[in-house]
Amino acid sequence: MKYQVLEGLRKRTRPLMAFSFVEYLAEKLPLKQGFSRSKINEIIVQTQSNITYTEFKPSVIAASALLAACTFLYPDQYDNCKEIFLSSGYFQEVTSQN
Repeated sequence: MKYQVLEGLRKRTRPLMAFSFVEYLAEKLPLKQGFSRSKINEIIVQTQSNITYTEFKPSVIAASALLAACTFLYPDQYDNCKEIFLSSGYFQEVTSQN
């Protein structure tokens, strides 16, 4: 019985990754045109080359990727998008200490 339960759970559980949050977070932004999902995914994949990537939650990585894309696609809307994420209460701004 134990193995049947574990097998059933294994089929239903999926690891949460940054890719899982992109659509949800993108819907929160009031931009006229959507982001290219492939470009957002590319930004997320590129962050994996840095070991500090593992310090952040997947939702934070997804939000950062969306903000990075916003910087290039909608530079005039960047501050507005950033404020939407910060005002949600799920994210907080961390300044770099470099």
